[in-house]
Amino acid sequence: MTPAARYALKALDPATLVKQLRQTKTVKAKQGKIVAKIIELRID
Repeated sequence: MTPAARYALKALDPATLVKQLRQTKTVKAKQGKIVAKIIELRID
């Protein structure tokens, strides 16, 4: 993590940071499911 990224995280309101992390986690989970589905279709 770059120093600029650390500074940006420290500057955020804790509630905003938690919300942002949850959204990122949700998006990554959805993308993972989509990729898994595509791989499954290609294997079949």
